[in-house]
Amino acid sequence: MRRTFYSVPRATWRIAEPDDEGGDEQEGMSRPNVSTEGCQIVVLGNLNPSIFSAGWLLANDLISEEEADSVQPQAGFPQLSIFEAGWLRCEVTTQRLMVGTGEALQYEPLRDVATGILDILRHTPIHALGINYTYHVAMPNRASWHKIGDVFAPKEPWESNLTLPGMKDVTIIGVRPDLYGGNVNVTLQPSASVKWGFFLAHNDHYNLRVVDHQPQSRDNFEDENLVESTNPSAASAELIPIAQEILTDKWTDSRERADRIVESIWRRATE
Repeated sequence: MRRTFYSVPRATWRIAEPDDEGGDEQEGMSRPNVSTEGCQIVVLGNLNPSIFSAGWLLANDLISEEEADSVQPQAGFPQLSIFEAGWLRCEVTTQRLMVGTGEALQYEPLRDVATGILDILRHTPIHALGINYTYHVAMPNRASWHKIGDVFAPKEPWESNLTLPGMKDVTIIGVRPDLYGGNVNVTLQPSASVKWGFFLAHNDHYNLRVVDHQPQSRDNFEDENLVESTNPSAASAELIPIAQEILTDKWTDSRERADRIVESIWRRATE
């Protein structure tokens, strides 16, 4: 069952393993206590799942023999391919490719795998790219965990109509900070796997268009040209170089932004 952040009285933050009361009082942690994290690269387009396998990645020098030998096939059909090879997980349908890892040290190799696949499939029509980061972060105590909900979903507007309102899910969408079409999506939830923890998903969505400028205010969203820049693109193999360019030029920006958001939530909840 997914937890919910409820409103509680503000309390002094104490450092401890996550528990009900907070443990022994110490100096505040400077960095979030990330329990697990992961990265996924998603490509949308017209794909052929039947060609994807650990052997195919090995034959194209995208993974090592050791990684290929550790393969764990989970599905292999004309319209679906799912397997794990070492640190890498690959899921492919006729419309979606996802490569991911739960090992932070493999984020750069993951990008190389995705870029290499796009190079091999240079004649395949695609229309969108996503760079996604997920985190489960353990808060030091119950009070700081509840404070996340108090800060990011204030209860006062709800208390006249709901009993003990709590935050179950908050999703925020932002304008892209570059000149690519798309948006940035952030979802914040109580963690389902970490006691007194939160889950954050950061999605850098690209529709693989290049734009002249981005909205600078809410009024700009009445500009039909700007609205059009966020709409899906028509699938085309000509968009593959743009996807590869993004994976090269915007990779670090995406990771750093996601990390900053996690740190900001942690800081706001523990100050």
